Amino acid sequence: MSKFVWRIVADTKDYCLAEVFDAECADHEVILIHQARYGRMRIGRCVRTDFGFVGCYADVMDIVAMRCSGRRQCSIRVPDPLFEKTTGCNAEFKSYFEVSYTCVPGPNAPISVVTCCFVLRLSYRQQKLYIHCVSKKFPPLNSL
Repeated sequence: MSKFVWRIVADTKDYCLAEVFDAECADHEVILIHQARYGRMRIGRCVRTDFGFVGCYADVMDIVAMRCSGRRQCSIRVPDPLFEKTTGCNAEFKSYFEVSYTCVPGPNAPISVVTCCFVLRLSYRQQKLYIHCVSKKFPPLNSL
């Protein structure tokens, strides 16, 4: 297994109901998704009242990475039908999308790993991001 190192700073942003996550990188860069969750993670801009259903979410990293990682741009509208199928929250309450990504250099990046690896394991040490390919097995397209 190969190991690759980039110095990366990524912010986590929330996308509420009817909003669109638009990721776009500069020429010669590609998107790398760090984290993606869908649900009612906390009270904030997207969820203003608890109602006893805060702290629930589904990890949608695999779905988002399949759509976005290794591409120069991608767009996801909230709510997304696949996210709705995975959420662990009460369906009567609105959920939101939380995502963290960064752009990494395309020409110098290991494109074969970025575009051909379905599950990436990320770890940070001393302000460096280590990327490990965990699974190259892709699910059938009809399951997405």
